[in-house]
Order: sequence, then structure tokens, then C-alpha cells
Amino acid sequence: MIESYSVSQLSQRCQEEAARFQHSGHSDPAFCFELFRRALTLHHDPAWSALMGQYETLVSHWAHEFGARDLDDEVAVFVNEAFARMWQYGRKVETAAKLDSLSKCLSYLKKCIWSTVEDHRQRRRQELLVDDWRQLEPELPQAAGPEGQLLLKRLRDTMRQLLAETVQGEQEQVVATMLWVYDLKPRQVHTEHPSLFTSAAEVSQIRKNILKRLKRKLSERLVEELI
Repeated sequence: MIESYSVSQLSQRCQEEAARFQHSGHSDPAFCFELFRRALTLHHDPAWSALMGQYETLVSHWAHEFGARDLDDEVAVFVNEAFARMWQYGRKVETAAKLDSLSKCLSYLKKCIWSTVEDHRQRRRQELLVDDWRQLEPELPQAAGPEGQLLLKRLRDTMRQLLAETVQGEQEQVVATMLWVYDLKPRQVHTEHPSLFTSAAEVSQIRKNILKRLKRKLSERLVEELI
């Protein structure tokens, strides 16, 4: 019988069941799941549009939970990308076959927003680290043309691998996270962790120490790759 429902009817019932779940903790998941089934298995665009309208607020909430507001981009960017990922990968036959319940569909959607936020955070970490290093090392080549972009990509990829090896102890871990993940200033790091650092100057010195060792490790790695 549910197969005979139109998308607008399914969407209305899905909203009603979601509201009922919020009030009582009980609902019939069949209507919302049917929207997912049509979107992912039948590749039905109207069903997908209805799903986005239904779950945009929830995915936005998840994005905030995962710290998306600490990044430069608007949360809406992460939400749209998460839906795009589910649309791209969730429609594959092997994936759609596993999404055989509403809870599994929502879990997969939550995984998509988590992956989206983490990927953006990782790219931000690499960009901030390279920019910070460039300020301390003016001779680092600027990204001019395709060759310059390839060089920066190589630096980012290698620095990402080496940063975890370079950071030592709680102080350096906090500095690396606060400066290159959340883009805070040394003064802010000191304010957030007064028991861990005596001053902003100490935070700055630790930052320089990390970059110095990272530079040495990076040079060694690049030399190894050239041999």
C-alpha cells in the first residue's frame, strides 16, 4: 500500500512521524524509509528533494556537534556536501542493499556529514600549517602555476603524515590542535589553557619548536624520495 503513496504524501507522513517520535519516542519509520528507498534504489529525484527538506535541520545539528562551526565555511556547505556524498555513494547497488532500514539510512547520512567535516578540517590543518611555515621560512616557494600547486600539494600531504610523528607531549599536542586545527592565536591558547602554559610567548616558542623539527623531518623525507 505504501508504494502507492505519492512523494508529497510520503513527505507529509514522514514529517508527522518524525514529530511524533520527538514527543513520544515512538513512530512508524516506514514512510521516511520509503523516501530513502525511492531516492537511493529507484534514483527518484523528487524523493531525494523531499529527504533533503526533511533532514536538513538534523544534518545541520550533526555538523555543529562535529565542530563545523569552528571552520571558516558555513555549516550549509557541509550539509550540502554530506547529502551529495550520500547521493553519490548511497545509490550504488552494493551500498543501497545494505541500507534496508531507516536507522541504517540515517546512520549512513550521519557518517557522511562526519566525513565531510573531518575532510574539511584536515585540509584546513594542512593549509594553516603551510601558511604558518611560510611566515617563518620566507624562502618557501610560492604557489605559482601548476608546478607551484603540485609542490604545495606534495608539501601538505607529506606534512600531514609527519606532523603526528613530530608532536611530542601534551603541550605540543594542544598547541598543534589549537593553532592548526582551530586557527587560534598564541594568546588565545594561553587563555584557554592557563595551567598548561605560563604565557603566550611560551606557546609561540613551542610552535616554533614544532615547525623546526617538522622542517627537518620533511627535508629528510624529501631527500629520501629523491634518492
